[in-house]
Amino acid sequence: MKKGFTLAEVLITLAIIGVVAALTIPTVMASYQKHSQYTAFMKMYNTLSNALSLSEVEHGTFNLWTRDNNNISQTFKTNFYPYLKISKICEESKLSSCVSAYDIHMLNGEKMGSTDDEGNTGNGLSVILNDGSWLLTMPADSDIIFMFDTNGANIMGRDIFELIYNVDEQGNSGFDQEYMGSEFCDPNGDEYAQMGIGCPGRLIEKGKMDY
Repeated sequence: MKKGFTLAEVLITLAIIGVVAALTIPTVMASYQKHSQYTAFMKMYNTLSNALSLSEVEHGTFNLWTRDNNNISQTFKTNFYPYLKISKICEESKLSSCVSAYDIHMLNGEKMGSTDDEGNTGNGLSVILNDGSWLLTMPADSDIIFMFDTNGANIMGRDIFELIYNVDEQGNSGFDQEYMGSEFCDPNGDEYAQMGIGCPGRLIEKGKMDY
């Protein structure tokens, strides 16, 4: 009666396992990474939503804030920062004073900018949150542009996102749903879709990262 396995049988079994692992592990890892990126985005989205809601209860919508446009960062430190868990406020109006310079890429892999670009000043409103993510805030008269990186990587629409929060003529506030149109989130689409500006809307609509 034959007992156990021969060396050849063991090697063949291990080879089959290796092939199956090679085929499935990359897919599993990619799925896990996308789930992690989706979760990180939703965490920041909810963090900003809650902070803005709490601020509006006490100070009203941001277009009604009493503010000095020559020192707008101090206005945000008073009216918005207290509702965020911040570990560091970037100095000299520069995100680069808090974050090491690295390139930012579009969904298709092409470079679109860098963290030390002149436009990434945030009017002195760049901060590092307690979880290590950075947040760049660019306020205007009727809206606030938020740009954030959830994990220190470098792809718009995957770990770097942009949101616009505005107040309409009726005084209703919220994130700009038109700007967040999910059609503007496609690695194979036009330039705006490749830039991932609509990826927040797609993530909220789909409840997952499916691109």
